[in-house]
Amino acid sequence: EPTTALDVTIQAQILEQLKELRNESQMALLFISHDLDVVGYLVDQILVMYAGEIVESATTEELFVSPAHPYTKALQQSRPPAVLDIQSCGDSQQMQMDKNSGGKLTPIPGNVPPLDNLPEGCRFYERCDFREARCAVQHPPFFQINSRHLVRCFLHDIASREG
Repeated sequence: EPTTALDVTIQAQILEQLKELRNESQMALLFISHDLDVVGYLVDQILVMYAGEIVESATTEELFVSPAHPYTKALQQSRPPAVLDIQSCGDSQQMQMDKNSGGKLTPIPGNVPPLDNLPEGCRFYERCDFREARCAVQHPPFFQINSRHLVRCFLHDIASREG
C-alpha cells in the first residue's frame, strides 16, 4: 500500500503520477490496497481478496455498481461515502480526496480466520449475513456473473437453484 498514512494531498499527487505513468507507458499496474476508493481511481480491473484468496474479480465500474460477494458488499458499506472526487480541469483531471466526508460506517462483524486454521468451506462463512448450510462444509468455486465478473459465492450458483 504505497500511499497509506500519507497526507491526502501527497497521496493524490502520487496516485496521479502512477496513473500518468501507467497510461504513458501502456503498462500494467498491480496496486495492492485496502482503500477501495484509491483502487477504483487507479485501475480498470479489481480483484477482492479475503483470507488469502480471491473472492471476486470484476471491472472497477461493475464492482462499485454491482458487487456480488458478501465481503465486497460489506467492504463498501464500511467505507465513508463519496471520499474520492475527480473533477475535470480543462484537459486534465484533478483528484480531491476527503476522508472526513461523514456518514455512518458499518463495521464487518467477527474476525478473519487464522491462515493456519482456515475453515473447510467458505472462508467468509462466520462473518456472512447470507450464509447457507453448504457454505460451512463446501469451498465455493468461482461462478461467472458475466464475461467480466467472477465471484466465489454459492449465492450465485444459478444451476443448483434452477434444479
